Amino acid sequence: MRTIRKVKNPLISLILCTFFLVLGINLFAQSSSESEEVDPSNVKNCTWVCDKIEMYPGDDPDDITICKGYSSVPSESDSNAEKAALVDPVITKTEICEEDTSKTRTVNIHKNDLTWTLSPDPASLSNTPGEYTISLIGSIEEDTSCSASHTYTFKLTVKDIIVAKVEGKKFIEVDTSLDLTATPEDCDFEDGQPTWTSSAGGTFAPETGASVTWTPPSGFVSSSIDDVTITATAPGGYKTHKVTVVKVEIVDPQNGDAVIGDTSTGEIAIRDKWKAKVTPKDIPNLKYQWYVDEETTPEADRAIYTYEQTLYFHGPVTSLNAGHLQKEELELFWVNGNIEATVKLEVTFPDLVVDEETTLTLTPDPDPNKNIYSEPKSTANLADVDEDRQPGKFRLNQRHKNWHAKYDLDGEIFFEEYVGAKFLVDHSRMITASKAWRATFKFPPMRSREAYNPLSNNHPIAYAAFLTDNGSTKHSRVYGYVRKGEFGSMEEIGDDMQLWHFHGHNVAPDALMQGPDSISSADDILWKWHQYVDDQKHIAIDKAEVEDKLPRFGAVVPNLTEISFRFSKAVSHKNGFSQNDKKIDKKYLKLEVLDENNKLHVIALGDAVTADNLTFKFPLLSIPPKGLVSVKLTGTASYEGTDNRFVIK
Repeated sequence: MRTIRKVKNPLISLILCTFFLVLGINLFAQSSSESEEVDPSNVKNCTWVCDKIEMYPGDDPDDITICKGYSSVPSESDSNAEKAALVDPVITKTEICEEDTSKTRTVNIHKNDLTWTLSPDPASLSNTPGEYTISLIGSIEEDTSCSASHTYTFKLTVKDIIVAKVEGKKFIEVDTSLDLTATPEDCDFEDGQPTWTSSAGGTFAPETGASVTWTPPSGFVSSSIDDVTITATAPGGYKTHKVTVVKVEIVDPQNGDAVIGDTSTGEIAIRDKWKAKVTPKDIPNLKYQWYVDEETTPEADRAIYTYEQTLYFHGPVTSLNAGHLQKEELELFWVNGNIEATVKLEVTFPDLVVDEETTLTLTPDPDPNKNIYSEPKSTANLADVDEDRQPGKFRLNQRHKNWHAKYDLDGEIFFEEYVGAKFLVDHSRMITASKAWRATFKFPPMRSREAYNPLSNNHPIAYAAFLTDNGSTKHSRVYGYVRKGEFGSMEEIGDDMQLWHFHGHNVAPDALMQGPDSISSADDILWKWHQYVDDQKHIAIDKAEVEDKLPRFGAVVPNLTEISFRFSKAVSHKNGFSQNDKKIDKKYLKLEVLDENNKLHVIALGDAVTADNLTFKFPLLSIPPKGLVSVKLTGTASYEGTDNRFVIK
């Protein structure tokens, strides 16, 4: 048991004793001047009687502070000497010789010879907390005229066992325990262990004591901040401690804040969102930290924050930075599929850190172009575009539809048509943007690698043989070209590919290819077709060589009704294509005959006839005379020119 006492200063006591001793000597000297002070050895003839007793009391006893129940206090039952020990008085007695009153003597009286009384008795108060004034009365009386007494006072303070404070965390997580410590104010808990209670129930282990552990009821969560009161009660008083039992959950803000469990799923290229749900709500100064695969700044090959997209461009891509992962909500786009990922949340309270984690299986969409990249359809309410699939609402189908309708992306009419080179260039940019989007999210370029050509050979314009290197009997619809090398520019090939391109849409197996929402066609059909179309735009102008000509050079023939040329590659020849100045034509052909009389005859020729666009026959419109025949075919950008000579005989 701890006793709290006011410590007496021995120096002060010495000074006071000296003072009173000197004072007593002076007084004695004064008395002696009035009567004769006898030699104490010469007292045989005197009967000494008390004249007066003088008491110089000195200091009051020290104040005493004790803890309730403390037994070591002054008591009325103490011996006279024990009580006298509380003070240091100086007591003198002056005696007169009865036989000769002129003779006096002074003797000291020991304090133990006095009668000492304590009132009230401190021992009777030691179990009753409070402040008491105690009187210590010292008295001596030899007769009614010769006595002395003095009343000393001191304060007795009896302190109760009181809890000064309760310490412990202010926040704990649901279904965990809280360590608590009670500190006494002045008197320790030896004779009065605190008991513990909680406004929320639960259990304490141990049930009493200065240090306990509180376990809330299973599943209990606070409904407001500081709504749990823990009370430690000692015999003389109690103290409380406010606690908040918190619960942290990862929820899905895209699904009504549904709780996300330990395992979940995610989709590539669709924005994923998580939200920290803290119960109770409105706790101030919380700090949030998210981790993606244990990283606070995940690499772009795992996840990105967002990206920009138009019909023609992909990007820029915004990577996740530290700030994105220090908010109440986390949002990102997963980049790589068929793998596992972890999302961890750490919430920091003033004196607590709580973490939650979910493990995701990431799956790529089986047809991302149809289900993500090109949604929604152009007929959808554009105000309802899902930005988690199309950040910025890039609406490719609607923009593609406007493009074909010669509108700009905001509905304004264009003053130019998407024909010629622009038809090819713009579609190529669309393809590039689509490929870049796929590359960002690690999707394969196409769901199949083979070239896709929906046109069959029995289609009216069937396979575009005019786009092959050697050509065929088919000719293009605008310029009448029969092979790719005849096209002189992207402008020409773009003009001539449009109708063929549209027919490719019309005969595709997905009906969406036939309308404005063709981007949404299944199995990447649009991009396969357009990649095939785009591959044809690359031109290399070349000329067909003359492989044979009839009659052959130097030949002698009996008559002549036609001449012919055979080329190494197909050469266009159709009439009606005024823009085609490369085709083989009679206007580029001249046949002259020098007859036997040295007269020059120019023979008119008819239009070329061919079955394969390789061999061309020109009929003579009149019978030529006998003689030396000279033929000159002027070349064009499609074929090489040639000369020929032979004899009609």
